[in-house]
Amino acid sequence: MRIAIKDVRVQDAETISNIYAISWKVAYKGIIPQRYLEELQNDFWVSAFQNWINNNILKVKQIYENDTPVGCISYGKSRDEKLPNWGEIVSIYLSMQIKLHLVQ
Repeated sequence: MRIAIKDVRVQDAETISNIYAISWKVAYKGIIPQRYLEELQNDFWVSAFQNWINNNILKVKQIYENDTPVGCISYGKSRDEKLPNWGEIVSIYLSMQIKLHLVQ
């Protein structure tokens, strides 16, 4: 297994949106109304990510396992105006398919 973390390009927005949608459908089951999750489209976040990447609003990294995208992280400056010198992790999403190996 080979794990790599790479900078995201605007062309990756569709893949990241798909990871978000799949993650939401699993992680928020029982928290967000099921009907909303069922109707959530895999391309829901494409335009948002294109905007964030193009306008340098958020930094986004994509996580790969053996050259297959399995997750992403987005981060940037704090969105709280009272904390101008702080940063924040906005989201971390990983596919449940990633294999975690523990070294003993």
